Amino acid sequence: MTRTLGVRLSNSGRFLPLAATVVMFGLVYAFGVLSFPAMRDSQPLFNLVNTAPFLLIAVVGQSLVIISGGIDLSVGGVIALTTVATAVLLQADWDPAVVIVLMLLMGIVIGAVMGFFITYLKVQPFIATLAGMWFARGMCYLISDAEIRIWALDGIANGARPWFSKFSGALHDPRWLKPVEDLYVWHAKNEKYLRHETPIARVALVYSQQTAWFYGGERANAKVEDHALGWYQALVEARIPFEMVHDRLLDAERTKQFKTLILPNIAALSAAQCDQLRAFVKNGGSIIATYETSLYDEFGVRRKDFGLSDLFGVKWSGRMEGPMQNSYLTLEHQTAPHHPLLKGLEDAPRIINGASRVVVEANEKFGQMPVTLIPSYPDLPMEKVYPRQAKTDIAAVYLKEIGTGRVVYFPWDIDRTYWEVLAEDHFKLLRNSVNWATNETPMIEVSGPGLVEVTAWRNRDSIIVHLVNLSNPMAMKGPYREFIPIGVQKISVRLPEGMRAQKTRLLVAGTSPHAEAEEELKITVSSVLDHEVVAIDICAKSEVEMNRS
Repeated sequence: MTRTLGVRLSNSGRFLPLAATVVMFGLVYAFGVLSFPAMRDSQPLFNLVNTAPFLLIAVVGQSLVIISGGIDLSVGGVIALTTVATAVLLQADWDPAVVIVLMLLMGIVIGAVMGFFITYLKVQPFIATLAGMWFARGMCYLISDAEIRIWALDGIANGARPWFSKFSGALHDPRWLKPVEDLYVWHAKNEKYLRHETPIARVALVYSQQTAWFYGGERANAKVEDHALGWYQALVEARIPFEMVHDRLLDAERTKQFKTLILPNIAALSAAQCDQLRAFVKNGGSIIATYETSLYDEFGVRRKDFGLSDLFGVKWSGRMEGPMQNSYLTLEHQTAPHHPLLKGLEDAPRIINGASRVVVEANEKFGQMPVTLIPSYPDLPMEKVYPRQAKTDIAAVYLKEIGTGRVVYFPWDIDRTYWEVLAEDHFKLLRNSVNWATNETPMIEVSGPGLVEVTAWRNRDSIIVHLVNLSNPMAMKGPYREFIPIGVQKISVRLPEGMRAQKTRLLVAGTSPHAEAEEELKITVSSVLDHEVVAIDICAKSEVEMNRS
């Protein structure tokens, strides 16, 4: 009898997770009923059951991927694509049964293509599924000429090789054909300039799958991706050309082209990766890190201290603070006058803080502290809304120089906060930190109105500068309706030593711009609608002298 009971209990253990889920659902629903009287009606429960099945299916599939140690970022995009395609086909009076089969096949084909790249071409799952996500999302917006063009042009500017694929042989919406044809004709005409052999960017933004997996987990978007997106937005806005670098590719050979590596809350780093970053700084490179960078090992296990504590010059106190309520930062114009980090903030005595910070203690003596903390205080009731301590010597950014390398560490979530609220003060701090860390005259500088992504490439006998006009009220959403032209853009190009410019052309306008060649080549572009490419043919100065003789 005892043995039989034990067997039954052992067998029933298999259903323990299901039972726990049911109990949790019941508790949450009971809380909802008590808190919101409208939920006492049965209709909200029926609505939940009716709208949740597709999410349950997606969650089951995503869970299998995560359990097997993978990651799939394309799920939302594929759901959106199949939903839009279903709506279009049903509006065209297709048989619903046929549409269901086609959508299943579409999902299988997209998954199989990504699986092929991951399994046989050894592309990282993060990259392959990220491409699948953008592909699926982009396909949802094929109705818009502007949408197609901005996706394709921004991809080309960042080194993409155009490639065309049409699923199925049937064409139900021909509106996308003309813009795609125009793009391919333009690309073929200018292909010799669009080889993009070597990026000129001196700044790289590091991304980390292991941080997303083991540190971010189910909250990877908020804990990892939002930090990266904040930096991405700031770099584009600052018109700083940059590349993306995987955290498994931080060896000297792959990072030697860069002066500055940005670590946007790259929390999970192995000891070997930390050593690679130390070597990068020792060899004259600079790093900028935020929040919990290196506080966890590669498996997401929290360390007793930062893996890069020696580079940051601080140690973790063991405490975290957040979410902070009313919290501000003092800009120390008196004790750190004209500090490069405060450029553009000369008239601001204080700015808003982020939402969370790591409480740290200095390991060594620092020089000027241009930004200090005003501790958090209540936001309600109104009579208690005042700072308890108006001034402290707690640094909000730590700056170090190590040989010719430099280190910037923000112990708070400045990048995530910038992505959330896009405060201009935070943008200026991020931009200025890159300029201070890089500490060299940029090879490419572009000034003018608008939000413009700048990318720059070196070919064997040419330098290419792309200007992608992202100035649009839909810029943060994706589905562009139209392009809004921007005015004069002034470009300054420092040519490689021993080289000079032979000819300069605008590949979109098809004209030769006004250019002045002194120590730098200065080019004026009168306007940009969606995209402009400045192509500069270069040659050795000795060749020019030989031709003259």
